[in-house]
Amino acid sequence: MNISVLHIIGHLSTGGAQSSLYYLWAPLSRASDYQFEYLTIHEAGHFGEKLISEGARVDCLNIKGKYNPAIIQGIANKISTGSYHIVHAHLFPEIYFVPLAARLSRRTDIHLIYTEHSISNRRRRYPWLFSPLESQFYRQYERVIAVSATTYQSLLAWQPSLSGKVHLITNSIRLEEFNKGGNLSRSRVLEGVGIDATQKPTVLLFAGRLSHAKGCDLLIKALAQIPDCDYDCLIAGEGPDLEKLESLVKAFHLEKRVRFLGARSDVRALLSCADILVVPSRWEGMPLIILEGMAAKCPIVASSAGGIGDVLQDGETALLVPPGDVNLLAAGIAQMIEEPALRAGLAKNAWRTVQAYSADQGAAMLLDLYGQVMEHQRHESPAN
Repeated sequence: MNISVLHIIGHLSTGGAQSSLYYLWAPLSRASDYQFEYLTIHEAGHFGEKLISEGARVDCLNIKGKYNPAIIQGIANKISTGSYHIVHAHLFPEIYFVPLAARLSRRTDIHLIYTEHSISNRRRRYPWLFSPLESQFYRQYERVIAVSATTYQSLLAWQPSLSGKVHLITNSIRLEEFNKGGNLSRSRVLEGVGIDATQKPTVLLFAGRLSHAKGCDLLIKALAQIPDCDYDCLIAGEGPDLEKLESLVKAFHLEKRVRFLGARSDVRALLSCADILVVPSRWEGMPLIILEGMAAKCPIVASSAGGIGDVLQDGETALLVPPGDVNLLAAGIAQMIEEPALRAGLAKNAWRTVQAYSADQGAAMLLDLYGQVMEHQRHESPAN
């Protein structure tokens, strides 16, 4: 039996969930008895284009507006016209839209799966309203995947009724992509972002969405506390806090130290030339940039938020600080700048640790879960 799986997500431009789908595609596509398709609501984006270039089928509804009710009908049309056995949803508001669309499609033979990528969101601030509402949507999914142990625990704390339905499948990456090495030299990459490599600067890198959750403002405030350190800081990403962050850089007179690069498709190249990766998140599910930094042998200073602490060990594979603590973040960055030997040791240990987070292993666990769902259906189906 050839099993057809449809992944549904808002977009495939940038983000951890989007990166995860890309990394898993290659090992999943090698499963001879499965077919995978991807449906985006708004745009295919960077990772959508990469998936297409590797032979994946990616369709886009091209619907504007995050909460446009036309999205439900669009998903329903896709489900009803395809021979899908499993529909796998990602992120909000797709967690709501997919069960509604499945019902609208009148397909009673499909299996719904959802992946929880985060440990926090604004809806959880209002449990009296959203806890019972989300309970009704979660119950429509046969399986729910958590991307880290902390995500697993926080989800069950939010929805205790999901006990027995939630499965832990940690985020993973294609390690072989980082073992190949880059085609560009460090000097070429740095020159491309306006840094004079001949001065041998210590390069700090932040790569992620410019939002409150990711804590880039904490990084800038920490840099303001270490004026005597010699460094250049690259901020790769886009998001709603860009103007606020640019103003913060000006307020602290860090314009000569900090460079905003915008959205980048060459994060692996940036990691290869960075001396320190800084991940100052306030909360996280399990950020892919952590695994990417480990695989690229880039030393890491990070908060211990969420799934970060599930992967990294303070003093062994990274320097970890409590989420939101600017003073300790500044001290950690300064220590890493001043101690190259410490950086080398942490990076070496982190590289060994990340070998357990191969996309091959993640795909195998996901395929096993799909198989369990289909096997459960066969046992429940009446005998021929």
